[in-house]
Amino acid sequence: AAKKPPPPPMSAASAAAITELAGDIDLMREILAALHPGLLRYNAQIQIDTTMTSIKRSFAGAPDLTQRFLVLSRFLAMLKCGHSHANFFNQKREVQQALFDKKSRLPLAMRWVGEGMFVTSEQDAMPSSLTRGTQIGAINGVPVRTMLAALLPYTRADGNNDAKRRNLLNLRGLSKYEFFDVFHGLIYGEPPGGMFRLDVKTPDGKISVVEVPALTTAERHAQLPQVADDAPLWDWRMTEQGVAVLAMPGWSLYNSKWDWQAWLSEKLDSLAGDDAAKGLVVDVRGNEGGLECGNVILERFLKADSVLPMRRLVRYQKTPPHLNKVLETWDESF
Repeated sequence: AAKKPPPPPMSAASAAAITELAGDIDLMREILAALHPGLLRYNAQIQIDTTMTSIKRSFAGAPDLTQRFLVLSRFLAMLKCGHSHANFFNQKREVQQALFDKKSRLPLAMRWVGEGMFVTSEQDAMPSSLTRGTQIGAINGVPVRTMLAALLPYTRADGNNDAKRRNLLNLRGLSKYEFFDVFHGLIYGEPPGGMFRLDVKTPDGKISVVEVPALTTAERHAQLPQVADDAPLWDWRMTEQGVAVLAMPGWSLYNSKWDWQAWLSEKLDSLAGDDAAKGLVVDVRGNEGGLECGNVILERFLKADSVLPMRRLVRYQKTPPHLNKVLETWDESF
Protein backbone atom coordinates (compact mmCIF):
# COMPACT_ATOMS: atom_id res chain seq x y z
CA ALA A 1 0.00 0.00 0.00
CA ALA A 2 1.19 3.48 -0.79
CA LYS A 3 2.31 5.52 2.15
CA LYS A 4 0.28 8.55 3.09
CA PRO A 5 1.97 11.81 2.16
CA PRO A 6 3.44 13.69 5.10
CA PRO A 7 1.34 16.56 6.48
CA PRO A 8 2.19 19.98 5.09
CA PRO A 9 4.75 21.89 7.12
CA MET A 10 3.30 24.19 9.74
CA SER A 11 3.65 27.86 8.95
CA ALA A 12 5.71 30.04 11.23
CA ALA A 13 2.55 32.00 12.09
CA SER A 14 0.67 28.83 13.09
CA ALA A 15 3.56 27.56 15.17
CA ALA A 16 3.81 30.91 16.94
CA ALA A 17 0.06 30.94 17.65
CA ILE A 18 0.17 27.43 19.14
CA THR A 19 3.16 28.38 21.29
CA GLU A 20 1.32 31.46 22.54
CA LEU A 21 -1.83 29.49 23.37
CA ALA A 22 0.19 26.86 25.23
CA GLY A 23 1.83 29.72 27.12
CA ASP A 24 -1.63 30.93 28.20
CA ILE A 25 -2.22 27.58 29.92
CA ASP A 26 1.21 27.75 31.57
CA LEU A 27 0.27 31.18 32.89
CA MET A 28 -3.06 29.90 34.18
CA ARG A 29 -1.29 26.99 35.90
CA GLU A 30 1.05 29.44 37.64
CA ILE A 31 -1.80 31.72 38.75
CA LEU A 32 -3.87 28.84 40.11
CA ALA A 33 -0.92 27.33 41.95
CA ALA A 34 0.01 30.66 43.53
CA LEU A 35 -3.40 32.12 44.31
CA HIS A 36 -6.36 29.73 44.14
CA PRO A 37 -7.42 28.83 47.72
CA GLY A 38 -9.46 25.77 46.73
CA LEU A 39 -7.28 24.24 44.04
CA LEU A 40 -6.62 21.06 46.02
CA ARG A 41 -9.85 20.91 47.99
CA TYR A 42 -11.52 18.38 45.69
CA ASN A 43 -8.57 17.34 43.49
CA ALA A 44 -5.18 15.82 44.26
CA GLN A 45 -2.08 17.58 42.92
CA ILE A 46 -1.42 14.73 40.50
CA GLN A 47 -4.92 15.17 39.03
CA ILE A 48 -4.32 18.87 38.49
CA ASP A 49 -0.90 18.28 36.92
CA THR A 50 -2.16 15.52 34.61
CA THR A 51 -5.22 17.48 33.52
CA MET A 52 -3.26 20.68 32.96
CA THR A 53 -0.82 18.83 30.72
CA SER A 54 -3.74 17.40 28.76
CA ILE A 55 -5.62 20.67 28.32
CA LYS A 56 -2.43 22.46 27.33
CA ARG A 57 -2.33 20.22 24.25
CA SER A 58 -6.07 20.37 23.55
CA PHE A 59 -6.31 24.13 24.13
CA ALA A 60 -3.35 24.96 21.89
CA GLY A 61 -4.51 22.50 19.25
CA ALA A 62 -8.18 23.50 19.26
CA PRO A 63 -9.39 24.56 15.80
CA ASP A 64 -11.25 27.67 16.93
CA LEU A 65 -12.25 29.94 19.79
CA THR A 66 -15.38 27.89 20.55
CA GLN A 67 -13.40 24.72 21.23
CA ARG A 68 -10.84 26.61 23.34
CA PHE A 69 -13.64 28.11 25.43
CA LEU A 70 -15.14 24.65 25.96
CA VAL A 71 -11.78 23.13 26.92
CA LEU A 72 -11.15 25.91 29.44
CA SER A 73 -14.68 25.85 30.86
CA ARG A 74 -14.65 22.09 31.38
CA PHE A 75 -11.33 22.25 33.20
CA LEU A 76 -12.44 25.08 35.49
CA ALA A 77 -15.67 23.24 36.30
CA MET A 78 -13.54 20.23 37.28
CA LEU A 79 -12.04 22.33 40.10
CA LYS A 80 -15.50 22.23 41.73
CA CYS A 81 -15.24 25.86 42.82
CA GLY A 82 -18.36 27.89 42.08
CA HIS A 83 -16.31 31.06 41.58
CA SER A 84 -13.92 29.54 39.04
CA HIS A 85 -15.31 29.82 35.52
CA ALA A 86 -14.84 31.68 32.25
CA ASN A 87 -17.34 34.40 33.14
CA PHE A 88 -19.56 35.26 30.18
CA PHE A 89 -19.94 38.89 31.23
CA ASN A 90 -16.20 39.56 31.68
CA GLN A 91 -15.19 38.67 28.13
CA LYS A 92 -14.17 41.28 25.59
CA ARG A 93 -16.98 42.32 23.27
CA GLU A 94 -15.42 40.62 20.25
CA VAL A 95 -15.21 37.35 22.20
CA GLN A 96 -18.84 37.65 23.31
CA GLN A 97 -19.91 38.25 19.71
CA ALA A 98 -17.93 35.26 18.41
CA LEU A 99 -19.07 32.83 21.10
CA PHE A 100 -22.49 33.87 22.35
CA ASP A 101 -24.24 35.83 19.60
CA LYS A 102 -25.70 32.80 17.86
CA LYS A 103 -29.21 32.12 16.63
CA SER A 104 -29.47 29.17 19.00
CA ARG A 105 -31.67 30.37 21.87
CA LEU A 106 -34.91 28.65 22.84
CA PRO A 107 -37.88 31.08 22.84
CA LEU A 108 -39.12 30.00 26.26
CA ALA A 109 -38.26 29.72 29.93
CA MET A 110 -37.85 26.28 31.47
CA ARG A 111 -36.57 24.42 34.49
CA TRP A 112 -35.11 21.00 35.11
CA VAL A 113 -36.86 18.58 37.44
CA GLY A 114 -34.56 15.60 37.75
CA GLU A 115 -33.71 14.78 34.12
CA GLY A 116 -36.96 16.32 32.86
CA MET A 117 -37.28 19.72 31.16
CA PHE A 118 -40.50 21.66 31.83
CA VAL A 119 -41.76 24.92 30.31
CA THR A 120 -42.28 27.61 32.97
CA SER A 121 -43.44 30.44 30.72
CA GLU A 122 -44.36 30.86 27.10
CA GLN A 123 -44.19 33.70 24.60
CA ASP A 124 -47.21 35.07 22.73
CA ALA A 125 -45.83 33.87 19.39
CA MET A 126 -45.36 30.29 20.54
CA PRO A 127 -47.75 27.40 19.77
CA SER A 128 -50.51 26.85 22.31
CA SER A 129 -49.09 23.35 22.89
CA LEU A 130 -46.14 24.92 24.77
CA THR A 131 -48.07 26.17 27.78
CA ARG A 132 -46.66 26.25 31.29
CA GLY A 133 -46.03 22.74 32.61
CA THR A 134 -45.39 21.18 29.18
CA GLN A 135 -42.57 18.61 29.30
CA ILE A 136 -39.97 18.69 26.54
CA GLY A 137 -38.63 15.21 25.82
CA ALA A 138 -36.19 15.94 22.99
CA ILE A 139 -34.80 18.87 21.03
CA ASN A 140 -33.99 18.21 17.36
CA GLY A 141 -33.90 14.51 18.10
CA VAL A 142 -31.58 14.74 21.11
CA PRO A 143 -33.21 13.47 24.34
CA VAL A 144 -33.05 16.21 26.95
CA ARG A 145 -31.54 13.81 29.52
CA THR A 146 -28.64 13.28 27.08
CA MET A 147 -28.37 17.04 26.66
CA LEU A 148 -28.32 17.58 30.43
CA ALA A 149 -25.52 15.04 30.84
CA ALA A 150 -23.52 16.82 28.13
CA LEU A 151 -23.96 20.27 29.70
CA LEU A 152 -23.34 19.48 33.39
CA PRO A 153 -19.53 19.04 33.04
CA TYR A 154 -19.25 22.66 31.87
CA THR A 155 -21.33 24.13 34.70
CA ARG A 156 -19.80 25.62 37.83
CA ALA A 157 -20.66 24.68 41.43
CA ASP A 158 -18.95 24.04 44.75
CA GLY A 159 -18.03 20.43 45.40
CA ASN A 160 -20.31 17.67 44.13
CA ASN A 161 -23.45 19.82 44.18
CA ASP A 162 -25.02 18.69 40.91
CA ALA A 163 -28.35 20.13 42.08
CA LYS A 164 -26.70 23.55 41.88
CA ARG A 165 -25.37 22.80 38.40
CA ARG A 166 -28.79 21.67 37.24
CA ASN A 167 -30.34 24.83 38.72
CA LEU A 168 -27.88 27.01 36.80
CA LEU A 169 -29.00 25.26 33.61
CA ASN A 170 -32.57 26.47 34.09
CA LEU A 171 -33.70 29.14 31.62
CA ARG A 172 -35.20 31.98 33.62
CA GLY A 173 -35.14 34.74 31.04
CA LEU A 174 -33.64 37.11 33.60
CA SER A 175 -30.11 37.53 32.26
CA LYS A 176 -28.50 38.31 28.93
CA TYR A 177 -26.27 35.23 29.13
CA GLU A 178 -27.48 32.04 30.82
CA PHE A 179 -25.60 28.78 31.16
CA PHE A 180 -28.01 26.70 29.08
CA ASP A 181 -28.11 29.29 26.31
CA VAL A 182 -24.34 29.56 26.12
CA PHE A 183 -23.27 25.92 26.32
CA HIS A 184 -26.20 24.50 24.39
CA GLY A 185 -25.33 26.93 21.61
CA LEU A 186 -21.63 26.10 21.70
CA ILE A 187 -22.07 22.31 21.81
CA TYR A 188 -25.11 21.79 19.55
CA GLY A 189 -24.81 24.89 17.37
CA GLU A 190 -27.56 26.73 15.54
CA PRO A 191 -30.55 24.52 14.63
CA PRO A 192 -31.08 23.63 10.95
CA GLY A 193 -33.21 26.22 9.21
CA GLY A 194 -33.31 28.31 12.38
CA MET A 195 -36.02 26.11 13.92
CA PHE A 196 -36.14 23.86 16.99
CA ARG A 197 -38.12 20.63 16.65
CA LEU A 198 -39.48 19.77 20.10
CA ASP A 199 -41.00 16.48 21.25
CA VAL A 200 -43.47 17.59 23.92
CA LYS A 201 -46.07 16.26 26.34
CA THR A 202 -48.64 18.75 27.61
CA PRO A 203 -49.99 18.69 31.18
CA ASP A 204 -53.14 16.92 29.96
CA GLY A 205 -51.00 14.07 28.56
CA LYS A 206 -51.12 14.91 24.84
CA ILE A 207 -47.93 14.06 22.93
CA SER A 208 -46.92 16.00 19.83
CA VAL A 209 -44.04 17.54 17.89
CA VAL A 210 -43.88 21.32 17.57
CA GLU A 211 -41.46 23.67 15.85
CA VAL A 212 -40.38 26.98 17.34
CA PRO A 213 -37.96 29.59 15.94
CA ALA A 214 -34.50 29.98 17.40
CA LEU A 215 -33.63 33.41 18.74
CA THR A 216 -30.42 35.40 18.71
CA THR A 217 -28.95 36.75 21.94
CA ALA A 218 -30.22 40.21 21.01
CA GLU A 219 -33.74 38.90 20.33
CA ARG A 220 -33.81 37.00 23.62
CA HIS A 221 -32.45 40.03 25.48
CA ALA A 222 -35.13 42.25 23.94
CA GLN A 223 -37.78 40.06 25.60
CA LEU A 224 -36.31 40.58 29.06
CA PRO A 225 -37.73 43.18 31.45
CA GLN A 226 -35.76 46.40 31.02
CA VAL A 227 -34.58 47.70 34.40
CA ALA A 228 -33.07 51.15 35.03
CA ASP A 229 -29.57 51.33 36.56
CA ASP A 230 -30.92 52.76 39.82
CA ALA A 231 -34.10 50.65 40.00
CA PRO A 232 -34.64 48.32 43.01
CA LEU A 233 -33.42 44.80 42.37
CA TRP A 234 -35.36 43.27 45.27
CA ASP A 235 -39.08 42.92 45.84
CA TRP A 236 -41.12 43.73 48.95
CA ARG A 237 -44.74 42.74 49.44
CA MET A 238 -47.26 42.16 52.23
CA THR A 239 -49.35 39.00 52.30
CA GLU A 240 -53.03 38.94 53.21
CA GLN A 241 -51.96 37.51 56.56
CA GLY A 242 -49.88 40.60 57.30
CA VAL A 243 -46.48 38.99 56.74
CA ALA A 244 -43.82 40.95 54.88
CA VAL A 245 -41.93 39.04 52.18
CA LEU A 246 -38.55 40.37 51.05
CA ALA A 247 -37.24 38.62 47.91
CA MET A 248 -33.48 39.07 47.50
CA PRO A 249 -32.39 36.99 44.47
CA GLY A 250 -28.89 38.51 44.50
CA TRP A 251 -26.48 40.74 46.42
CA SER A 252 -24.05 41.58 43.59
CA LEU A 253 -24.41 45.32 44.09
CA TYR A 254 -20.87 46.64 44.52
CA ASN A 255 -21.09 48.64 41.26
CA SER A 256 -24.84 49.33 41.39
CA LYS A 257 -26.27 52.85 41.21
CA TRP A 258 -29.23 51.81 43.37
CA ASP A 259 -29.12 53.01 46.99
CA TRP A 260 -30.06 49.62 48.39
CA GLN A 261 -29.19 50.55 51.99
CA ALA A 262 -31.68 53.42 52.07
CA TRP A 263 -34.33 51.27 50.34
CA LEU A 264 -33.82 48.41 52.79
CA SER A 265 -33.82 50.70 55.80
CA GLU A 266 -37.12 52.26 54.72
CA LYS A 267 -38.74 48.83 54.26
CA LEU A 268 -37.53 47.55 57.63
CA ASP A 269 -38.74 50.76 59.33
CA SER A 270 -42.22 50.01 57.99
CA LEU A 271 -42.37 46.80 60.03
CA ALA A 272 -42.87 48.76 63.25
CA GLY A 273 -45.69 51.06 64.33
CA ASP A 274 -49.44 50.70 64.43
CA ASP A 275 -49.52 48.56 61.29
CA ALA A 276 -46.67 46.31 62.38
CA ALA A 277 -46.20 43.19 60.31
CA LYS A 278 -46.85 39.82 61.93
CA GLY A 279 -43.62 38.47 60.53
CA LEU A 280 -40.88 38.82 57.93
CA VAL A 281 -39.84 36.22 55.35
CA VAL A 282 -36.52 36.80 53.56
CA ASP A 283 -36.45 34.80 50.31
CA VAL A 284 -32.87 34.20 49.17
CA ARG A 285 -33.54 31.45 46.63
CA GLY A 286 -31.10 31.76 43.73
CA ASN A 287 -28.94 34.21 45.69
CA GLU A 288 -25.23 33.54 45.12
CA GLY A 289 -24.02 36.29 47.44
CA GLY A 290 -22.09 39.48 46.77
CA LEU A 291 -22.12 42.25 49.35
CA GLU A 292 -23.03 41.31 52.93
CA CYS A 293 -26.55 42.71 52.58
CA GLY A 294 -28.03 40.02 54.81
CA ASN A 295 -25.89 41.13 57.74
CA VAL A 296 -27.71 44.47 57.71
CA ILE A 297 -30.99 42.67 58.42
CA LEU A 298 -29.55 40.42 61.11
CA GLU A 299 -27.75 43.25 62.90
CA ARG A 300 -30.93 45.31 62.82
CA PHE A 301 -33.02 42.70 64.61
CA LEU A 302 -30.36 41.36 66.95
CA LYS A 303 -29.07 44.87 67.76
CA ALA A 304 -25.46 43.81 67.35
CA ASP A 305 -22.65 45.15 65.21
CA SER A 306 -21.54 41.70 64.15
CA VAL A 307 -23.69 38.61 64.35
CA LEU A 308 -21.91 36.14 62.09
CA PRO A 309 -18.67 34.66 63.44
CA MET A 310 -16.34 34.48 60.46
CA ARG A 311 -13.00 32.77 60.09
CA ARG A 312 -11.10 34.24 57.17
CA LEU A 313 -8.64 31.86 55.55
CA VAL A 314 -5.99 33.65 53.47
CA ARG A 315 -3.89 31.86 50.84
CA TYR A 316 -1.57 34.81 50.22
CA GLN A 317 -0.91 38.31 51.54
CA LYS A 318 0.24 39.80 48.25
CA THR A 319 0.04 38.71 44.65
CA PRO A 320 3.36 37.98 42.86
CA PRO A 321 4.27 41.32 41.21
CA HIS A 322 5.00 39.78 37.79
CA LEU A 323 1.41 38.46 37.62
CA ASN A 324 -0.30 41.76 38.39
CA LYS A 325 -0.39 42.84 34.74
CA VAL A 326 -2.79 39.99 33.91
CA LEU A 327 -4.93 40.20 37.06
CA GLU A 328 -8.02 42.31 37.64
CA THR A 329 -10.17 42.42 40.75
CA TRP A 330 -12.72 44.53 42.57
CA ASP A 331 -10.57 44.28 45.74
CA GLU A 332 -7.19 45.95 45.21
CA SER A 333 -5.97 45.32 48.77
CA PHE A 334 -3.83 42.40 47.64
